[in-house]
Amino acid sequence: MADVTILGGGVIGLSIADELARAGASVRVLDRSEFGTEASWAGAGMLPPGDVNHATTPEGLLRGLSHKLWPNLVAWLQAGTGIDSGYRMSGSVRLFETVADRDAEAALWRDESIPVESLDDADVKLLEPGLCDGLGAALHLPSQAQVRNPRHLKALLASCAAQGVELLPHTLALGWERAGDRLAGVRTSNGVLRSDRYCVAGGAWSGGLLEPLGIDLSVRPVKGQIVLLDAVPLPISRMIELGHRYLVPRPDGRVLVGATQEEAGFDKRVTAGAVADLLALAVGVCPALASASIVESWTGLRPGSPDGLPYLGRAADYDNLFVAAGHFRSGLQMSPGTARVMRQMLLDQPTDISLDGFSLNRHSMASTY
Repeated sequence: MADVTILGGGVIGLSIADELARAGASVRVLDRSEFGTEASWAGAGMLPPGDVNHATTPEGLLRGLSHKLWPNLVAWLQAGTGIDSGYRMSGSVRLFETVADRDAEAALWRDESIPVESLDDADVKLLEPGLCDGLGAALHLPSQAQVRNPRHLKALLASCAAQGVELLPHTLALGWERAGDRLAGVRTSNGVLRSDRYCVAGGAWSGGLLEPLGIDLSVRPVKGQIVLLDAVPLPISRMIELGHRYLVPRPDGRVLVGATQEEAGFDKRVTAGAVADLLALAVGVCPALASASIVESWTGLRPGSPDGLPYLGRAADYDNLFVAAGHFRSGLQMSPGTARVMRQMLLDQPTDISLDGFSLNRHSMASTY
């Protein structure tokens, strides 16, 4: 019998499994489809900076812990699997509608002791000559990093397999077996799976996994569409961000253009209107991308919560049930910190950061929408 069964094989579930296996625990991971093929794979791999020693908010603490862990994590994975995840600190330029908006965000970064540079239009053109004129107020975050999601997921899978993690793709969770205030097993399409503890990390599907247990988790799918371009030579060297939209250049000449933010349920269709809007954004900000080739486009379903923060912790009514879900746009970037604190909780160890603000019962569906 495994020590821990994890329901959900995206970046959160696999990162927790890898962290637990490194600590000597026996782990099983199941997923309704192939591992890492939902929102974990679909994102652009942007990793905002953080400083756990100066952060004062729950989001800042988890982001700061993750930022601290990323370099050693990718080194560990590459040493153990030979897979290069494409991690690099390329920096980003964030564009704002007003100087006041820029200065307000700059103050937040400086409060965390994060290096940040305020830019005007001329500064932006000096830093990124390929951008159009007149973009106005901006910030330069030199310590923002990026990683290539599919490669990172491939490395996590290989690391888990090498450490003896039991990996069960295409395994549907159908229900639970209970024994008092504990779970005795999870009923699946491959039979009943038993372990000492269980962790739900099912992304946008987490609420459905927990509903039969009477746990009302306010996680919903938020659709994001992305277009991939091929642009050689690259017209930009840093990530360019405009609110929730972005251009992310890769060293091989690929540029990710994203992302929409749609309340569309579990609809995963790529739509012509969304692709047109994203291409207009790309060319409007970086005119040289007008001659780029369109490689492909896709959709991911992010697990949204009412405040954009994940639910991390033990379920109140079940002593051996834990949840790590609802990371919205931050699943990949916060996966190392999430894995660390979930490993600590699952093994009854003190956590590196306070988890106040991540409790499972801080919202109810009745107050969400």
